[in-house]
Amino acid sequence: MRVRYLEQIIKGMRARTETEKAARRALISCVDKLRWCFWHAELEKAKTRMEGILTICRVIVPETPGIAQGLAQLDCRT
Repeated sequence: MRVRYLEQIIKGMRARTETEKAARRALISCVDKLRWCFWHAELEKAKTRMEGILTICRVIVPETPGIAQGLAQLDCRT
């Protein structure tokens, strides 16, 4: 997974409801922490963070039009 691609998807989200705004803030925070994990070679933490990011995305996607296509390309492989 490319972190920059994920950052672009998050920045492109149009948060309309409070739930979407909270999810967007959480995703931004998680991606920042994910980048730190990769930089410091903390692979187990990175895996956990990626799974958390995907969980948030899968909850929000049905309610947010326009980001489903980009998120469909993301995959967490173990």
